[in-house]
Amino acid sequence: MSYTILKMFGRTGLVHIEEYRNSHGFAPMVWSALSKRYFRSDGISQWQRLWEEPPALEPWERVVLECTYDRALIYRKDVPKVVKALGQFSLRYDDPKRFNHLPAIAAAMLREAQTEGCVAFCFYVTSASDDLWQVRVEGSEDSRPYDLDVDTGHFVVNVEGIDG
Repeated sequence: MSYTILKMFGRTGLVHIEEYRNSHGFAPMVWSALSKRYFRSDGISQWQRLWEEPPALEPWERVVLECTYDRALIYRKDVPKVVKALGQFSLRYDDPKRFNHLPAIAAAMLREAQTEGCVAFCFYVTSASDDLWQVRVEGSEDSRPYDLDVDTGHFVVNVEGIDG
């Protein structure tokens, strides 16, 4: 079964915080909920529309959608706003027939943001694809953890419009 991992960048690098079994409780749940609301339909073609032509989302919907993007990064200072957005999303879109990892992710982020050395959070969205937080070492089959001081391919989640 696939899984999602919440990771944290600390002073000593990238660490695995929590694993959530069945990755459909994170990104696909978000994409499905938004597709149904804005496009009145669900499925991969609608999910693609979300990424390529996002509708005019509520700020909290945008924040949660951005958390599902490749190499999305959430700085420690923004955790309260992201947690608020995750909570609003869960309240609006909770479906007892679907997995929803957003409340557990929010709790883990709040807890870990209190630890000394916490810099930022990110997600390995689904184990069914490559971990984009592992960077290939040039000229080798090896990889290394993404380094915020060296690597520049990340995307910072925009928390504008969220009171916190």
